[in-house]
Amino acid sequence: VAIIPVNDDVHPYAKKVAQLLEEKGFRVITDLRKEKVGYKISEAERQKVPYMLIVGKREQESNTVSLRKHGKGDMGVFELDKVFDLFQGENVPFEA
Repeated sequence: VAIIPVNDDVHPYAKKVAQLLEEKGFRVITDLRKEKVGYKISEAERQKVPYMLIVGKREQESNTVSLRKHGKGDMGVFELDKVFDLFQGENVPFEA
């Protein structure tokens, strides 16, 4: 899973989401580089990262993430618990 913050202001939230995923056993990459979001997304697509969680101010305020799936694109905004359930339901292998 790649966590992609839209700006520096949401880095703490991105790190929080990454930590929660890691605690549940998922392998996580947090992209904190000063690049445009579109560039980070296209790079994650090229690397074939199965899921990308885009986090911005709105997501931080509502404790949600914007979910993108490799090859499928935007899947919408989800609460964190729903994302965990989705990942576990698909039985995606994320062993460290």
